[in-house]
Amino acid sequence: MGQYHDIDDILADEELVPAVFLEAVNGVALFEANDTNRVEPRSKVELPFWLASELHLRHATSVTIPPCFGKK
Repeated sequence: MGQYHDIDDILADEELVPAVFLEAVNGVALFEANDTNRVEPRSKVELPFWLASELHLRHATSVTIPPCFGKK
């Protein structure tokens, strides 16, 4: 039988979390006014949890995880 996921886990991936870029990143269209699609270091943004966690694993961002994400 297939593996099922808890709806709370699925919705949590879309939750926005605060992040700070540690390095310049190209190809990220976060700001409509920025035609270059470049994010500069120390830019503070809110990202979906799934994206923030991937960028954190690649050492591109510092992420502040809300306490509710650590609860079981």
